[in-house]
Amino acid sequence: MDERVGSADFSLVVTAVLIQQQVGGNLATILDTIRETISERIRLRREIGTLTAQGRAAGIILACIPIVLFMFFYLTSPEFIKPLLSTSIGHFAIGAAVVMEVIGFIIINRIVNIKI
Repeated sequence: MDERVGSADFSLVVTAVLIQQQVGGNLATILDTIRETISERIRLRREIGTLTAQGRAAGIILACIPIVLFMFFYLTSPEFIKPLLSTSIGHFAIGAAVVMEVIGFIIINRIVNIKI
C-alpha cells in the first residue's frame, strides 16, 4: 500500500507502525508525534509558498516584459521594430533574446522552488 500511495508522509506512518509492531510501545503516542510532524510539514510548505510568491511573480513579470514591449513598439512605431524583423542580425537578436528569457525563467523557477 505504501508503494501505491507514494506519499512521504504515509511512508512515515507505515514505517512507524511496522517498527512499533516489532519493538512494541505506545502506538497512540507514536501516531500523535507523526501527526504533529505532518502538520508541521504542511505549515512549512505553506510558509515557503508565501515567502517565495514574490519571486515567482517577479519571474513571470520579467518573462512578459520583453513580449509586451515588442508588441507596444510594433503597434506604435513599426519602423522602430522593422530592422529586427527584416535583417538576419535582427533574427539572431530575437533568437538570442528568446533563449536568454527561457534560461532566466528556468533559473528563477529553480531558485524559488524549494523542496521540503
